[in-house]
Amino acid sequence: MSDNTPQTPKTEKPVSGAESGGGEKAPKKKGTTSTTTMTPKQRELWDELKTVKETVEKSKIAGDLEGAIAVVTKFEKKTRLALEYEICAEAAVLLVQLHQEVGDSKALSAAILTISKHRAQHRKVIAAIMKESMQYLENKKFADDKEYLDYLDTLRTVSEGKIYLEVDAARLTMRVAKHKEAEGDTEEASRVLQEVAVETYGTMDKFEKAEFLLEQIRLCLVNKDFIRASIVAKKVDRKVIREEDFQTIKLKYYELMVEFYVHKNDTLKLCDCYLEVLNTPSITADDLKWKTALANACLFLALSPFGREQQQILHRIHTQEHARLQKMPAYDKLIKDLVTDEIMKWPLVHNDLFHKFLEQQFGASNAARCKEWWELFELRVTEKNIRVVAKCYSRIRTARLAALVGESEDAVERILSGMVCVRDAEAEPLYARINRPAGIISFNQIQPAEQVLTAWTSDIGQMMQLVERTKHLIDREIMVNNAR
Repeated sequence: MSDNTPQTPKTEKPVSGAESGGGEKAPKKKGTTSTTTMTPKQRELWDELKTVKETVEKSKIAGDLEGAIAVVTKFEKKTRLALEYEICAEAAVLLVQLHQEVGDSKALSAAILTISKHRAQHRKVIAAIMKESMQYLENKKFADDKEYLDYLDTLRTVSEGKIYLEVDAARLTMRVAKHKEAEGDTEEASRVLQEVAVETYGTMDKFEKAEFLLEQIRLCLVNKDFIRASIVAKKVDRKVIREEDFQTIKLKYYELMVEFYVHKNDTLKLCDCYLEVLNTPSITADDLKWKTALANACLFLALSPFGREQQQILHRIHTQEHARLQKMPAYDKLIKDLVTDEIMKWPLVHNDLFHKFLEQQFGASNAARCKEWWELFELRVTEKNIRVVAKCYSRIRTARLAALVGESEDAVERILSGMVCVRDAEAEPLYARINRPAGIISFNQIQPAEQVLTAWTSDIGQMMQLVERTKHLIDREIMVNNAR
């Protein structure tokens, strides 16, 4: 059944020129108020801004920049007092650009300071002129250092204490520090850079933040300020620099850390640094680079004192880097000798190779440290041999121990004393008692009565379990025989 009720015809809404097919809708200008939400006052100011820009262009053609500056200054004040900050920001940027075209750096700096210090000046306006000023700084070639530093000082004054300009303030400080370093004043450059705590900046990009921290570390190392370098190094997030996009940052960071730990003579940390370098994709793709990193890691591991962490790294290299070590026979044998409980004969088979490698890596810059490491290498081999003997003997004569490890009796006593009274917090001490008149060394540790009783109880418990299991097996065999 059809519906014969007459329908009211639909009335079409009038289509404006922007919405009709005859023209496209004008895009909204970034940072401006939409035309649909503008008040008459705002629309009037925007129109006036267009008029001001046209007047400025005419003044430029006529060569009257001072007149253009006067017009824009008057309009900027009008918009600022009207609390129209977006229009005021446009006017302020235009005013700064006019001062830039004049070319008078002092007038430009004065204009930037004046705009930023106006009463009731909004942060949008200050941020806008700061952005324009930073772009000008990137492209401008200053006449001399004084002009450059004065301009930097002006921008630093504007950005000082403003959270929304903290990134710009950090970049300006970096420029000052680089200029001071170029002049040879590295101490002042480091002091200026240390004033910026970029680790607290939430608006700075992670990559830029890491670069800033690395520059702080580098300047500290240049000035031999190793304590401050250690403090700043702890601010670098190692999880972040392990990301694929941070490979250059990671390599630079561990290069600085190698320099720091060489000074501290921390061989275990040096081993850890080279292992981190080894696990970087850009290093693993280059045979020469990963072999150099792995060789350094193996040698510094051998130079490290015996301890829990050292043993964990040793076994990790032995298992996880087995395929790579097979391509480096000398270092493969060194790791196997350290893992195996067997006496290592000194000098080692590949001693010349190890010595030459150390000289190539560190001989030029740290000749004294390199010589100290080579003497330490022989000591670590002897310490390892003594620990092997301690696992096999409970008591041994000093002369016999000296013969096994290839040292004199006096040297054995001195080395053994150092192993018992270790000074390194990460090293694990060895228990030993020397009876010098009798010439006997005992590795048996005297246990407290409670510990002896606990061990005896455990042994008795295990023995009773074995007796019970044996009786059960005998009873089962008797029952099987009786059934037959």
